[in-house]
Amino acid sequence: GLEYATLNVVDSSIRSNNTTLGSGGGIHSLEGQVTLERSGLELNSAPLDSGGGLSAHDTALFIRRTRIAGNSSKYDGSGLDIHGPGGGSGPLAEVTNSFIVDNITLSSPIPGCCSAVYVDGARAMLKHNTIARQEQGGYGVRVNVGADLEMWNTIIANFSTGIRRVDGIDARSVAVSTLFY
Repeated sequence: GLEYATLNVVDSSIRSNNTTLGSGGGIHSLEGQVTLERSGLELNSAPLDSGGGLSAHDTALFIRRTRIAGNSSKYDGSGLDIHGPGGGSGPLAEVTNSFIVDNITLSSPIPGCCSAVYVDGARAMLKHNTIARQEQGGYGVRVNVGADLEMWNTIIANFSTGIRRVDGIDARSVAVSTLFY
């Protein structure tokens, strides 16, 4: 995993990795900056935790024209697991013109659990993306307490629930424009 570091992945593939230590099968970042552009994040696994493809904690995250597919995790965020310090503050996570498809939640003990994209306590923007087909259904996007999420022109397809917002004392907002599911 990356701690307090910058990672730029351009025109590349991060594929078939497996973490047995926690979250972030393909990439795990703590308080850093990660840029993925015109790349693939595929077939990675976090069988004991969240973020099969990528797990970002208090990380500036910029994903553009990238395919995030076939990743697996035990819990939320089989494709992307995005965490912030709470209150919708901290660095921005921005995902644009990307495909987050065919990710898998492994046998979670929580019925109806889990999502392809999980946002918890972070600021995130999803623009012009397709989020589709998680093997067990679940949620396309799960927004937990303390998160600020904005979505534009995003397709969410083939989930039990497209977007699940968990309310709580410090729940923030979900703003949606031109969403199809």
